[in-house]
Amino acid sequence: MVLLYGGFTIGATHDYLSWNRLRCQALRDLMREEQVSPSQIDGGFEFNGWYLYRDDYDDWNDEPDKSWYWVDKDDYVVAFKPITGYKEIKRYSFSK
Repeated sequence: MVLLYGGFTIGATHDYLSWNRLRCQALRDLMREEQVSPSQIDGGFEFNGWYLYRDDYDDWNDEPDKSWYWVDKDDYVVAFKPITGYKEIKRYSFSK
């Protein structure tokens, strides 16, 4: 049972780290190639916290569809799947 659980854990960790590396690559490409400012991107908690953190941020905004974590504008969103109201501009894939 320990070997089975250990194998699953190693596989799941590999997938998570692969996905996170790819997400970082997508965000870098968006900023460098497309010249998009971090303030226009909802790239996830870690990305927005790194680039846009500020103590006085109002996380109880009046926009229920907008993420709560340091998102100024969400003109661009990095996501697992297509989101209604957004056009897919590039797709990245990784092996599981």
